[in-house]
Amino acid sequence: MGVDLPSLYAIVDAGQAARHGWTVPDLAAAYFDGGARLVQLRAPGAAGGVIDGWCDAVVARASGYGAAVVVNDRADVARMSGAAGVHLGQDDLPVEDARRVVGE
Repeated sequence: MGVDLPSLYAIVDAGQAARHGWTVPDLAAAYFDGGARLVQLRAPGAAGGVIDGWCDAVVARASGYGAAVVVNDRADVARMSGAAGVHLGQDDLPVEDARRVVGE
């Protein structure tokens, strides 16, 4: 099964954004303005309510660009926000469990 990925895949890291004076939604919008059509939202250690709000805002902005959002590690947040998917690393939630949360 092949997957067509956009030519620019941007990662919005909440910690890096804050260190450089950006909000997560504004940095994502800047990436969308620059041509990114797939953004990965990464916020290790962020409280659930905070990442929920960021993700809702980024998904809303993405829709205006025909872009997609994937959420790092948080299948629950991805599903609730309507994100396109979840990015899982080797030490994260097992794929089978993530699929039960977000679907196929």
